[in-house]
Amino acid sequence: MSTIGSGLDINGIVSNLISIDRNQRITPLQVRQVGLNAKLSLYGQIKSAFSKFEDSARDVLKKFESYQNAYTSTEKKTITNNGNGTVSIRTPGNGLGEFVAVKSTTNSAPGVASLTTNPDYGVYNIDVLNLNQSQQTRINTGSTDQNTVFGGGTLNIAFASGRNEVINFSQQQNRNDPDIDPSAQDVVNGINAANVGLTATFDSSTGDIVIESSLPGAQNAFTLSTENEVNQRMMGFNPEFGPNDGNDNNNSGFSRLSNGVISRIAKDVTVSIDNGTTASTFSDVNGQFNELGINFTALSIGSARIETFDRQDPNPDYVAPTIENRAVMAGDPAPGETRVLTGPNTSELTGSINAFISEYNSLVARLKKSQLKGDELDRDTTPFRLEAKLRDIFNQVVGGTETKADIGFSISKEGVLSVDKDKLAEELLNDPDSFERIFSDSIAKDFADYSRRVNSDGGAVEAKLASLNRMVGDLRKKETKEFDRLGVLEKQYRNTFIALDKALTDLQASQSFLTSGLAQLQAQFGSR
Repeated sequence: MSTIGSGLDINGIVSNLISIDRNQRITPLQVRQVGLNAKLSLYGQIKSAFSKFEDSARDVLKKFESYQNAYTSTEKKTITNNGNGTVSIRTPGNGLGEFVAVKSTTNSAPGVASLTTNPDYGVYNIDVLNLNQSQQTRINTGSTDQNTVFGGGTLNIAFASGRNEVINFSQQQNRNDPDIDPSAQDVVNGINAANVGLTATFDSSTGDIVIESSLPGAQNAFTLSTENEVNQRMMGFNPEFGPNDGNDNNNSGFSRLSNGVISRIAKDVTVSIDNGTTASTFSDVNGQFNELGINFTALSIGSARIETFDRQDPNPDYVAPTIENRAVMAGDPAPGETRVLTGPNTSELTGSINAFISEYNSLVARLKKSQLKGDELDRDTTPFRLEAKLRDIFNQVVGGTETKADIGFSISKEGVLSVDKDKLAEELLNDPDSFERIFSDSIAKDFADYSRRVNSDGGAVEAKLASLNRMVGDLRKKETKEFDRLGVLEKQYRNTFIALDKALTDLQASQSFLTSGLAQLQAQFGSR
């Protein structure tokens, strides 16, 4: 905004002044926020790396426990030095007898009671006494034409479950009112549209309105009653309609809905189960049962006998253990010593260990990078302390004279963790307890616990994140205050320069007037 009178560029001047103030007061706050947000991102990466490392350490513990259980329970191929110049190599069989016990169940009537799982051992006599069904009520309209006018009023519905519903139907109230009494089909449509748990149809063969409960079961049984029906017959303007008093040959009137005939009774499924020690009767709306250790669905009325028992089947995969003797060879065990040749599968455990090593190296690499000059965290001592603690945990003395190298683990001078797969495999095969003593019960457990503490409330990483978030929050508050102050300052600048512009304009006008007057005087007196 520049004025015509003075030519003063108010917008430009105010903009430049505000820009200078923003650069001096706000820009440094924003630059500091950028730096803090970068640190937050890096600590977020470190937190994620610790979380993954914790998961990998706990997975090693879990997989080793499974391996130990398999090692204890599985027969292993072994070689024994007999001390007489021979060795015996024992190969276990498949661990099963020549015959196997098989759980079997018979069902005399699967069309009555269909099993959903094998029941517990025993004999069960099941009698299906009732199947679930919905209630059906029929109301005769006196006509097989669904468009025949039926009459209106209020329909009350009371369910056995205690629920009550109301449906209102229009009706002609006075002689001069339009004839709006609903037809039989209108009543059917109104019940269906109300969606209160009933469905209705019109049976054109009998002239009946047929009303059914939408769901089966005794709790969905219902009774109908009516009220608020206008007795048009007594009022004389529509002698066809009035409450049904039982003497009306046309059977006209809305109250017929309360006099319907129940043509199908609502029932629950009912079964009786006898397992030889007790007989019990159960009811269930849906027909699914889990009683006395047997799971089944009732399909039809009748009886079924169910028996579960063991039978002995030949085992086609049975392999007997074998022993092979041969002369002692180089590399065989010492006299009296037994060595395991094959044990449980180690693939899950070694895969878990490899994942652990990968997460450890990834975490350490992230911490080391944070200590390099030029990194956002290079002035922060937390990454160094975290890495140092990881080294301390790994370098702890465990197992007496045993070392981590005995089970294949080593760390390079750059801090990269690795494992000798052959040495690890040998220890897991012959002495898995050494892996437990040296690694799982100490190092892996301590790594998992430390990682959890680091990321928990009050832990090193979580505390750092909380501190950085507080600092960012404080800077944002200061930035907001500065923007508010800048808004006020801009308004003050603008008002000041507008006043200055007005003063300049007035001075310019006075100068123009004086210049013009002087010119006139010179012209007047110069001509003499």
